[in-house]
Amino acid sequence: MTQAQQGTEAANDAPKTPASPLMSGQSTPDPGSDSQVQIIGMSATLPNVDQVAHWLDAVLFQTDFRPVELKQMVKIDNGIRDKSGQVIHQLEIPPGWDPNDKDHVGLLTKETIDAGHSVLIFCCSKVQCEVTAKFIAKLLTIPERPNPIAAPQEDPETPGGVPSSARAAVVAGLSRYKGSDGSGALKEVVARGAAWHHSGLNGDQRELVEKAFGSGAVSVLCATSTVAAGVNMPVRRVIFKHSYIGQPTNPLDPTRYMQMSGRAGRAGIDSEGESILIANRGNIDQLMALMNADSTPISSCLVETRRGMKRAMLEVVAAGVVSSSPDVERYLKCRWAPLAATWCTPSAG
Repeated sequence: MTQAQQGTEAANDAPKTPASPLMSGQSTPDPGSDSQVQIIGMSATLPNVDQVAHWLDAVLFQTDFRPVELKQMVKIDNGIRDKSGQVIHQLEIPPGWDPNDKDHVGLLTKETIDAGHSVLIFCCSKVQCEVTAKFIAKLLTIPERPNPIAAPQEDPETPGGVPSSARAAVVAGLSRYKGSDGSGALKEVVARGAAWHHSGLNGDQRELVEKAFGSGAVSVLCATSTVAAGVNMPVRRVIFKHSYIGQPTNPLDPTRYMQMSGRAGRAGIDSEGESILIANRGNIDQLMALMNADSTPISSCLVETRRGMKRAMLEVVAAGVVSSSPDVERYLKCRWAPLAATWCTPSAG
């Protein structure tokens, strides 16, 4: 609103034929209109939200209430520990259990599946997503979950037009995709109740996998950070098979960890949620600290030392928001730029 208002004020003294949207004030509501536009911003992981509210000249409301309890845990050897480091559960390895399940991700998945719930497993890469999903699909018998959120829809490519189950509908949908994108292997895994989700799938395939997980057709989803935020799915347990992205030199930061673990126990979908970090003897202290750390405060990239203003200028030029030197001057005088430099320190973030 601040940009639009200042742009409109500047446009009052400008020629009647403006050179750009910024000068014309096109985004400013009609003064004669009685419409009241309100913008609400929400975040569960932003620690310095008070500074953002001041920057936006917004009313701030804060609460630590979470409708569904989220239990954060770490697995060390055969023990499951809470945030304080206390052992709250001891894994019992069944006789004859597959020795290839060395990190017990399969066993932790089985616990939740046997209770009739779903599991989201975060992996460090696309390859690891596929390897893990194939292993889980082979290791476990995964039934469709009862009382699915979405009933299967009619599918003209299945005999009789109606699939025998939600899972059959997903398999039929994946059969439409042919080529080297992994659809054949994915279809085989989905047929056993598991799937993977990463940027290697196209948009339609990812949407189909998300719907399969939501409908109960799939109960185990192995994913990269493509579902770390913005996707609301019925997850009872989140398992971090890896606590890094890509390489061990790129560990999860507290903000990303909170986003990813927060996929479990979504309000209106589940009654509780769990997240479990898989530790080894070399990163126990690191993961205990990660569970108890606060999110990283955000900071402005517009300060001179971070060179974000150059990108911001290129973006508004490319978008046609500014097209002349006076436009640039008005843009730089907008209130948000100097405020961002005052409440964010150049060295932060």
